[in-house]
Amino acid sequence: MYRKNQGISVSFIKKTVMVVVAVVSAFWAKQNFIVQQPAQAPSNEKIYYAVKRVVDGDTIWLENGEKIRLVGMDTPESKDNNKALRDSYRTGTDVATIVNLGKKASRFTMNLVERGGNAVRLEYEVESKDKYGRSLAYLFIKVPGATPQSDPGLYFMPDSGEIFLNASIVKSGYASPMTIPPNVKYSHLMVELFRDARNNNRGLWAESGNKLFKDKK
Repeated sequence: MYRKNQGISVSFIKKTVMVVVAVVSAFWAKQNFIVQQPAQAPSNEKIYYAVKRVVDGDTIWLENGEKIRLVGMDTPESKDNNKALRDSYRTGTDVATIVNLGKKASRFTMNLVERGGNAVRLEYEVESKDKYGRSLAYLFIKVPGATPQSDPGLYFMPDSGEIFLNASIVKSGYASPMTIPPNVKYSHLMVELFRDARNNNRGLWAESGNKLFKDKK
């Protein structure tokens, strides 16, 4: 009797081990399948995201941790860094002047985002990430009471009445166009608004020491 019970016990243990192995194998197979799935493209749904802070004139952090580089335009550097040095060589403008202009552009973006309640809607481009891991997007805000008549330097979307942040920074004279294919959706608009800012002497165009935009057409 003792040996018979022992045989049943061993058989039960073997079956239990086989079941556990099968369950674990199935679990890991599922995990590997999930990891290997291609990443989904960013959504362009009309959702507004909270802004944590404005880094500079063309870069912001969202509360969800996403870092956004406003695509299609470029503002002067607000810090003494390698790009500011390259721009200095390119334009003959000293770095201190570039940084001063960059800080003014940063304040403009910050003030506009604050007017929009620190909430932005994102529209991602074809290539949605740059080499630094930042999301490349167009930003849109809602500013209660703002109209093309009250704020001629801003660009209002004709269909929604939203303010197109990227375009508004260019139109107000705080940025120049920067087009890097395949992200070209609003490239012609940015050039038109850049010329409009120049012709109306808006923003940084009014700065006597600003040579950064002078070689742009």
